[in-house]
Amino acid sequence: MFENATIFNTKGKNTSTGKTAVDAGTANLAALSLQVDGIGSGINDFLDNTTAFASLATTRYMPSSGHQLLGSTDSETGYSYWVGATFPDMMTEKGRFGLEYNHGSKYWTPMTWSEDTAIGSKVAVRGDAFEAYWNFNLFGIDNLTGQARYTYLMHDYTPSIRCAGWVTPAEVDIKASDLRFFIQYSY
Repeated sequence: MFENATIFNTKGKNTSTGKTAVDAGTANLAALSLQVDGIGSGINDFLDNTTAFASLATTRYMPSSGHQLLGSTDSETGYSYWVGATFPDMMTEKGRFGLEYNHGSKYWTPMTWSEDTAIGSKVAVRGDAFEAYWNFNLFGIDNLTGQARYTYLMHDYTPSIRCAGWVTPAEVDIKASDLRFFIQYSY
C-alpha cells in the first residue's frame, strides 16, 4: 500500500514578525507499507498463521522564504519505520500475540496523531517504541474479547503530537510506558 499527502500553507513561523501558526510553506508526507499473511506455504500451522508487516514513511517540510517549519528555514526531511508480527498464541483457538517496533527521526511527523495509548501515539514517536500484546477471546466466546498490552516509548526529541510546523523539535530524554488490560463484550 502506498499513501501520499501534500499540505499546502502548512502552519509555521514568520521569521520577521515572530508570529506562529501562519501559512509558512509546504509539507509532503508519504508511506509505503507491506503486510504478509502467512510466512511460507505449508511449512507448519504456526508460520502459516503468522502475519508480518513493515512500513517506511517520510515527511518533507519546505518553508517559504522568510518562514520556518519545524524550527528551520531550510527544507527538512524526517523518516519513520515500523515493523511487527502477530502469531497464534498456541494456547487458545483464536488468540494472537503481537510484537511491534517503531522508530522516528527528529523531523518525523505522522499522517495521523491519533492516540493509541494513554502516553501518546507510538507511530508518532521521535525515537523508539516497543509494544507487545495478546488478543484473545475470553473463555473461547467469540463476542467476549480481551487484550493485554504493554507499550514503551523512548523520545529522543520532543513528541510529535500534532501538525504544528511552528514547534521546533528539541532533544529530550523522555521515557514512558503504558500497561493495559481490557475485556469487551459485543452484542
